[in-house]
Amino acid sequence: SSGINAEWPLRPGIVAGILPIQNYDSLRKLKKLASNVTIPKVLQSRLEELKDDDEAIRDVGIEISVNIIKELFDRDLTSGVHIYTLNREIGPKEVIKQVGLWAVDRSRRPFPWQVTANDKRATCEDVRPVYWAQRPKSYITRTKQWDEFPNGRWGNASNPAFGELDDYHLFYMTKPLNIPRLRDMWGREVRDLADIREIFLAFITGKENRHGHSVTELPWNYDQLNPESTLIKEQLVKLNTNNFFTVNSQPAVNAAKSNDQVFGWGPKNGYIYQKAYLEFFASSSDTKVILEQINQYPVLSYTIANKPGTDW
Repeated sequence: SSGINAEWPLRPGIVAGILPIQNYDSLRKLKKLASNVTIPKVLQSRLEELKDDDEAIRDVGIEISVNIIKELFDRDLTSGVHIYTLNREIGPKEVIKQVGLWAVDRSRRPFPWQVTANDKRATCEDVRPVYWAQRPKSYITRTKQWDEFPNGRWGNASNPAFGELDDYHLFYMTKPLNIPRLRDMWGREVRDLADIREIFLAFITGKENRHGHSVTELPWNYDQLNPESTLIKEQLVKLNTNNFFTVNSQPAVNAAKSNDQVFGWGPKNGYIYQKAYLEFFASSSDTKVILEQINQYPVLSYTIANKPGTDW
């Protein structure tokens, strides 16, 4: 059941808004941003099991959206539906097809590949190599998801699907601030580097600060430390103890399975590769020392900037 309340029917002329679940992270962020959003426990449990498989999550979103729309129409509770795509067309398009609202444009010659959602490419993309033109099914298989699951991991930044939910203009908002809670975690004043160091170390280690409060987030991160950071926690503690305050990091991963409990994401039978990286704040003097040493490691790439953007 979709859980539609029969006592609150939509009036004629009001169009129901449907936001299909596109992936686990976007739903989690939406729930944080909108305090009145609730997720049924049965659905939450189902999504939790699939959270690392974007395609499976999308299929659940399609199923739920189709059921809701069909019930709305069957019970004459809405004069139409408005589907929020968030610039990802495959899920919403499948919803429209399954509820019988999809109309095919017969005036345009069908291409032997999945047309991209990127408008800049879609307007000029009308030729493919002959080799693939003779194997359209194979080409569709290889290209149909290029624009669908970028997740900030790859792809052209001009891709309309690039970026997460909080980058989209409809949800360009910040998390409501609980000032008393933040002061409990971060303190009421900063007297020296030791105060800052304590906050970062408490966040990384999970230990309480001097006031007996856990530091579960930082100004740059609303989430707790990612489980994969456990592998480099010792190094992170050492860095922060020496006043290199880390705000983002990940360990290197070489061929972890896509169903790995820590590193896994995406469909089954895949493998995960990722480079190690680290973002941190450092003093000008420490930064100069780093620059003197880093040339000994030609495989490292780096970007350094100060607040005004005048140095390095």
